[in-house]
Amino acid sequence: MQATPNFELEIKPTKGHFNKNYDTFGKMDPFIQVNFEKKSYKSDVATKQGQDPKWTKSIIVPVTLDQLHQDKNVIIQAYDEDAMANDFIGEITYRLAQIQAFPQGPNVITLYDNTKKRNEVGWIEVYFQLREAAEPQPQTQKPTTQSTTKPKPIAPTSVPTKVSPPYNTNNTTELVIRNIRAHFNKDTDLIGKMDPFFVFTVEKPQVRTEVAKNAGTDPKWLESTTLYVTSQQIAQDQPLLIEAYDEDVGGSEYLGEATIKLSQTRSTPDFIKLPLYNKNDKKKLEIGWIAADFELKGGNAPKTSTQQYASTSSTNARNRSIGTFVVNPLDGRLDSVSDQQAVHLVFVHGETAYQTADSEGPGRKPVFKDLISFQQLEGENVIVRCFDNDLNRGGLIGEGIIPLANLPRNYRNPLKVELSNNGRRVGEINVNLDLFPEYTFKNPVKVYNSVTINRGDYISKKIKYSNPDSYPKNLLVQSDNKNLVLVKTERLTIPAHSFGEIRFRITAPTNPSPSGQDVCCVNIVIEDSKVPEESLLFRIKSI
Repeated sequence: MQATPNFELEIKPTKGHFNKNYDTFGKMDPFIQVNFEKKSYKSDVATKQGQDPKWTKSIIVPVTLDQLHQDKNVIIQAYDEDAMANDFIGEITYRLAQIQAFPQGPNVITLYDNTKKRNEVGWIEVYFQLREAAEPQPQTQKPTTQSTTKPKPIAPTSVPTKVSPPYNTNNTTELVIRNIRAHFNKDTDLIGKMDPFFVFTVEKPQVRTEVAKNAGTDPKWLESTTLYVTSQQIAQDQPLLIEAYDEDVGGSEYLGEATIKLSQTRSTPDFIKLPLYNKNDKKKLEIGWIAADFELKGGNAPKTSTQQYASTSSTNARNRSIGTFVVNPLDGRLDSVSDQQAVHLVFVHGETAYQTADSEGPGRKPVFKDLISFQQLEGENVIVRCFDNDLNRGGLIGEGIIPLANLPRNYRNPLKVELSNNGRRVGEINVNLDLFPEYTFKNPVKVYNSVTINRGDYISKKIKYSNPDSYPKNLLVQSDNKNLVLVKTERLTIPAHSFGEIRFRITAPTNPSPSGQDVCCVNIVIEDSKVPEESLLFRIKSI
């Protein structure tokens, strides 16, 4: 009998860009396909939209609780629809736990071909949402007569899995626990696998997770858990007691527990890993661990060392765009990674996240070659998360903050981002950061290294611009300040599968800006659609 899906994964691709047109004649017809557990699910087809398609249909993938606990692979592929056979464009594979680590979106993910070199073929913008499937309506139960016996002590399974907010919410704060996962060193069930669940207590048992049926020693939970704590409990820095149980027919078996102070939770979701101990064990041996994202909402939350840099996700929608910034991760040093292990980074700003390609070089000293641009949101910082390809501990190596909101508006310097996990330093990542408050881009951006020129002098520069399509491309090259960057080839036709040269004259101004560096933007526009295909940013220092 096939298991009934407990959850559904919604994957909504909205737009993309591919480096090559796979149709010999005309424009290709791209679509997105998701492969999960020997089944395939398709988006709508972007008919004749070529290298810059847009989609409107969501892809719904049924997911069972067992598949979630087993952390199955999700393969996202792009194809060009053809009458004879669909042409494969590229793909990316995620584990379910990795998808849970993404914000809902929009997320820009890179697709790769299936060669040994894993070449980039383009990107797609996609929204992710993993949610509980609709449940059947419960049957109406007959009313029971009221008992006059004394109430029994609260059993773990009688603690609710969800609680409603209190009637008076002025004095309470939500404590939300997401992406819960755990590991136990031993399976306590003699036959089959154990069925773990957790109970969360602040002064009294308040809420528990669902039972992870047959999950054994490595359970995971999709659903978030919410407690309500009072301002007095926050002021007193009350402990949150986390107890682990194994559900059995005769009664639930106590496994172990962990404790965390409310001051250790943060106003931004933070991945924390806690050891579990059995309070009845005199030796106090560790029996496993629990890890989750903790978020203590509200203005009364205790301050932590990194909270001054973080803002709550609830304010993201209200923050306005104040320009563009470009992050160029360079390299890093990681303390607990083997040299054979590749890592990748995820940069989160507001509700948008970008993932880099896998690192090059030895795992302890990763090297990155990505250039990532964001629309800068007022008051928001950048969370940097480093992941490995081994999903033990959820794959998270560590995370850090780029204090974007505290930097000068024209900041253009290298930064060192300290990474930590559960309060322990695990390494660092070096990035180049460029803030451009005067520009807002919705297309790919290339930032050139700063050039130094004597005042009033100029230099000539030329770049090769390729056309991977199977048809000629007519381009307009437009400078927003001809006194700084004069384009000598303002109109350009590039044959199919060829390249052309764009020539510039870059002049140092006689009256440079107070920052000592002037910036000019050159947009490369597709003449037929008037849509910018790429933007080039030149930085000029006058001496």
